[in-house]
Amino acid sequence: PTPDPTPTPAPAPVQLTGVLAACGPEQAPWCLGELPLDLGDTDVLATAASSDFDGDGAVESNTEELTGLAGTEVTVLAAPGTAPAVVVAINGAAYAPH
Repeated sequence: PTPDPTPTPAPAPVQLTGVLAACGPEQAPWCLGELPLDLGDTDVLATAASSDFDGDGAVESNTEELTGLAGTEVTVLAAPGTAPAVVVAINGAAYAPH
């Protein structure tokens, strides 16, 4: 019998670094530099974050954590080939927008 083929591994996330900022109403709510980010819909942004992304000692909503990071340099991992970039990690901590 022929062995089953080995499944193709999922592509590795892409590392992106830049200053986190609000994008504006015509784009995604958040950008990394000029790159729009997909950090989930308003329900996801309103839920409790999975980590203290902004390092203030309190785990808040995703929106509050992102607001605490606004204006600072952030490194995210994003799903490859997505636009806006679907974020899966922020500064090394897992993030699940969907």
